[in-house]
Amino acid sequence: MAVNPDIIIVGLVVVATFIFMRWLERKIGHRISETDYERKVEVLEERVKWLLDELQLAKARIRDLERAQGNMVSAKVTAIPAKPLLFICGPDTRLCEIDRVALRRVNISFQRLQAATQQTVSDELRRRRQDNTLYPWLHITAHAGEDGIHLADGVAPPAFWNDVLSGVQVVFLAACQTGAVADALAGMVTVIYVLEEIDNRDASDFTYAFWRRMREHGDPVQAYRQAVVEAPQIAEFTDVRRS
Repeated sequence: MAVNPDIIIVGLVVVATFIFMRWLERKIGHRISETDYERKVEVLEERVKWLLDELQLAKARIRDLERAQGNMVSAKVTAIPAKPLLFICGPDTRLCEIDRVALRRVNISFQRLQAATQQTVSDELRRRRQDNTLYPWLHITAHAGEDGIHLADGVAPPAFWNDVLSGVQVVFLAACQTGAVADALAGMVTVIYVLEEIDNRDASDFTYAFWRRMREHGDPVQAYRQAVVEAPQIAEFTDVRRS
């Protein structure tokens, strides 16, 4: 039969008190009177009762925290749709295929917009918002510059991305010179972006490293730091802006 740990605690306190009283008697050279015993026992009993009450309150707080943590984890899991990533491809199919291979290696589920236009991007995100299945993550592979990102129907300026990406949590800009778009999204989403032109193979390694870590734990800042360690050749050409 299991012994209640509270009883063990009380027993230890009583034994410790008895030993202390015997030591005190030897120290002062005479036995402590029965009245003194009773008074000290009463004090100890009150102290033990207070400790047990505090122990019960602490257990109740721990149970509440465990339930709250479980609810948070459950909400986080149910909020992520079957396809958490929208993969937006510009008109350069060669670049898109490189990143598509990297994403498939990660084994992450994604929806692809091939030869995307501003209209198709806007429509896809609108439909997902209406269905309450908005993608938490977004990956854009295209050419870019300070004027914006090059889609199949022309350049989508930073203001366009600021308008359509509300509610998205993480954006990976796999395009060169995307600092202006990152500035437009700063404060809204966490953005991983490229400052200069980089080698396609290096970019693919970085894409794979980042999304592999995101699939593991979902923390974009930590995933970026880990990806930089795994692909250090692109560290000086990339950066991250927090939401």
